[in-house]
Amino acid sequence: MVRKLKPGKRCPVCKAPMVVITQDTLHQLMELNPAIHSIPNSILSVSKPYYHICKGCDGYALGDQLWDGFPFEDIDGVIREIHGKAIEAGSLDNEK
Repeated sequence: MVRKLKPGKRCPVCKAPMVVITQDTLHQLMELNPAIHSIPNSILSVSKPYYHICKGCDGYALGDQLWDGFPFEDIDGVIREIHGKAIEAGSLDNEK
């Protein structure tokens, strides 16, 4: 599946480049009830395959407090988690 979203869009809060997460990742991280600062509620309420999120403003939501954070596509196209660990290439689309 070709992604319509590319990392790098500017965060509406801090203006840093944002990364991309899947809908599955959003659902998984929302189970922890974090405050999401960089995605407006109007966007969160719409079901989309991919979302931009700021790893600076929403580092906690991306799993900064966890041993392994949630996967995202970083600015350079590499799939990582919040602690900087690279994740296997196809894992962003193959989440469960």
